[in-house]
Amino acid sequence: MRTTVMTMTAGVVAIVLALGIYRAGAASAPPTPTAQAEGERMGGISVSSEGTVEARPDTAHINLGFMAENASVAVAHQQAAEQMDAVVKRITALGVAAKDMQ
Repeated sequence: MRTTVMTMTAGVVAIVLALGIYRAGAASAPPTPTAQAEGERMGGISVSSEGTVEARPDTAHINLGFMAENASVAVAHQQAAEQMDAVVKRITALGVAAKDMQ
């Protein structure tokens, strides 16, 4: 009888240890990826931020174009060129060097 109790106890201990090892291994395994329904959000980290920086700009990229309409193409071209010349003169007067404009 004593041998049977010891055998049963050893068997129970072995089963408990086996289950414990199995559970520990399952807990440390990486999660299995699953299919995600369209529009469903994945878990993760979302970060948003806003900031302000105050500094004098040293570079600006500006593209300008002028449109003039006239029955004569030459006159329309001349009007657009005059408008562009006026803008370039004003920018130069504000201190922008001609070499910095294209």
